[in-house]
Amino acid sequence: DRSRMIVLGLKCYSHDTGAAIISDQGGSLKIYATAEAYLNRRKHSSAYPLISIAYCLGALCLDSLDDVGLICMTTTWKLGRRKILSSATKMH
Repeated sequence: DRSRMIVLGLKCYSHDTGAAIISDQGGSLKIYATAEAYLNRRKHSSAYPLISIAYCLGALCLDSLDDVGLICMTTTWKLGRRKILSSATKMH
């Protein structure tokens, strides 16, 4: 359905990973977010946020990532004293 937009955001490749999803389906804004550590019970978890992704998809009753219009992944790398912010997106 092109009348709605669903965006999934991921925090990956470091500690404290997690996911958030935003949707404007039904004319109202819905936001769900969770940390992977909350779901896998490992403090400051650095695991790829698969459980968080499943939680976010389930919160909106989505079957797969194919139902998501945009995926944003953000991570930071340290290069000397500088931090580089990188993000990648996927559009359907």
